[in-house]
Amino acid sequence: MLPLAFVGIDLKEVFHGYQISQSCCISSDIDQNRALQLAIYQYYLAQEKHLPMTVMMTYGTEISALGDWYAQLLGESIGKEGYGITPIPATGTTDQHSQLQLYQQGPDDKSYIFIGVDESKKDIQFDSTDNENWKYLENVCFHTAITAAQK
Repeated sequence: MLPLAFVGIDLKEVFHGYQISQSCCISSDIDQNRALQLAIYQYYLAQEKHLPMTVMMTYGTEISALGDWYAQLLGESIGKEGYGITPIPATGTTDQHSQLQLYQQGPDDKSYIFIGVDESKKDIQFDSTDNENWKYLENVCFHTAITAAQK
């Protein structure tokens, strides 16, 4: 926690997020445990549907490192003894643009997780422009555009 505090991370927000995560991931009741639901779903897709890779695409600068963390945890946790689900971290909209054709038209061997933020604390609006081709973005918040791309 000390390094987080040194770089200006609000530790109260970190603990609040931990409490929320714990409340939805610790229950032995499958209907209440989102982490368990995801694990079962991924296992089913890998084993029964033969989708051995999972792309986690995150949308929002606040969570951009989540895909890398997910790949590290999944790879080291279940990548053993000839078994594993290959995690593929991706960042929307950057990787959406560069990899989407492969995902849509390439081999059907991947499942997908899309994660976004409800709102951005650093949201900006597009400025007005004299270019008629971009007028539709006038006064649109950047977060709104990112959410549209995710959907």
